[in-house]
Amino acid sequence: MGLVLAVAVTYVVAVAAELLARTGSACFALGWAGGLLALQWSPGGSYLIASDWLGWVFTGVSLGGIVLAMVRPPRLGQ
Repeated sequence: MGLVLAVAVTYVVAVAAELLARTGSACFALGWAGGLLALQWSPGGSYLIASDWLGWVFTGVSLGGIVLAMVRPPRLGQ
């Protein structure tokens, strides 16, 4: 349940960043990807995200949610 909540919050933050600035979710994606991948590939390991299948699922799905927020069609009123 926590994984689903974390991915949902990541998506909501990406959508909010896109509403604030035209390239907001792209900037958020770069920072999020850099931070997550640096934690996954660090030689000492990570206490925040495990280097098992669940950690990699979180990394992949959260980055996929950010990409989805970036490519979703804009609303008609904006």
